[in-house]
Amino acid sequence: MKGGGPVAIECKRKSSDFDPKPLLVFRRLHPAGRNFVVATDVRRLFEHPDGDVLLRFVDLSTLITELIQERPLATRRGARLPGRSGRKADG
Repeated sequence: MKGGGPVAIECKRKSSDFDPKPLLVFRRLHPAGRNFVVATDVRRLFEHPDGDVLLRFVDLSTLITELIQERPLATRRGARLPGRSGRKADG
């Protein structure tokens, strides 16, 4: 979902500690974007709809994979931006 709005990420020790109310308030202000709940007890990704909002419960490594996949190539580590040689400017 590139360019789909801000990504909401909430981190919890246990997924059962998650309270969706603050995230739902955020999504009323910013309706587009992905929603992640990261918790140490999540073993595999699962999704839970809450009204019009889809919550994705993930572990940390899945979150990282999901976020890297949606980043434009030019902003990934090691990628060069057009017009930049990587050399220091004289000065």
